[in-house]
Amino acid sequence: MKTAILALAAAALAAGTTTANAQTYVFNWETGDSPVNNAGGEFKSITGSYNASSKLFTWDITFNDQITDGYTLAVSPGPNPKGQSGELALIYFDATNIATPEVTVYAYNGQNTQLSWADGSHDPGIQSPDKIISSSGVNSGDILNASVTDDAGMRTLSLEMDATNLQSHLPKWPGDADWTGVEFGGSIGVWLHPTAWLHTEYGVDGFLNAWEPETQGWLDGQYFETVPAPAGSLALGGLGLLAARRRR
Repeated sequence: MKTAILALAAAALAAGTTTANAQTYVFNWETGDSPVNNAGGEFKSITGSYNASSKLFTWDITFNDQITDGYTLAVSPGPNPKGQSGELALIYFDATNIATPEVTVYAYNGQNTQLSWADGSHDPGIQSPDKIISSSGVNSGDILNASVTDDAGMRTLSLEMDATNLQSHLPKWPGDADWTGVEFGGSIGVWLHPTAWLHTEYGVDGFLNAWEPETQGWLDGQYFETVPAPAGSLALGGLGLLAARRRR
């Protein structure tokens, strides 16, 4: 049932559908679209989506190999996320156990590091991390799907998240601009760092105590164009949330 529902959601996305109240914006990236570093896995394709009405956020990355065992991701409505402290979310996708990936989400400290789990702000010194979601702790139900699929020598990491709580988050260390979390529309900025040979540890609250990659790659950029899905009769965002309710 879960596979069938997710397949239907993917078909709806490909068909370009929206909710009645807001469009679903879709980001598609393929090899050659921008400079990358493949040290954390050879990028093949990325598809992401966001609907401002349902707050459904999805992110699927396919690699041409199977060395990737995690990534960090921040997205913005256009500018490069790097440098935007207290305005965006930073997603940690831990696939060191591919059968049961762990996802944690923090406010991004804007630094060109993966240390938002340990330091919540770009200000001098160390500030406590701004914890928002843990798939095994607080707001765990917001992670609707986190999975890893290996096929024909390739690896796909898939994430589906109800970002309602995330989008209403009040940052502990506010930035210069308003909080946008994972929202994007007609354009998107991406700060994505896949990792290989990753070591992680977690506390009793389900949040990270360690995130230590042996190597990492990157895909960084700003103002990538997205595709607004045209109005239609099938609501992708609603379908995704319905699937989550059924899984629960």
